[in-house]
Amino acid sequence: IAYENSRIEPGKKKCSGIGILEGHDLYGSVFLYKENLNELLAEELRSALEHCPGIHAGVSQLSRSLLSVKLLGRTIAETQKALAEIWNTGRKSLLSKECVRIRKY
Repeated sequence: IAYENSRIEPGKKKCSGIGILEGHDLYGSVFLYKENLNELLAEELRSALEHCPGIHAGVSQLSRSLLSVKLLGRTIAETQKALAEIWNTGRKSLLSKECVRIRKY
């Protein structure tokens, strides 16, 4: 079980400080679950995210079956690229398949 609780209220609190958004405008979380995850997946994700300029991210293995990726971005384009890297890397590792384009409606 993973539980995340975030409450960011820019009107009530300055969100640009250390420990909150640190000058970034976007915050995201991705959780990857599979029984007995490949231990190398966390390193693969860290490596993939190194190629995403403007993104600050962290990858944590919460258990043998659960990974958490947290990221901060400044622009939608940078953040979408990072999420695509996470999706592609995770899909290759977990399903042995290339990522597919996610449609916009």
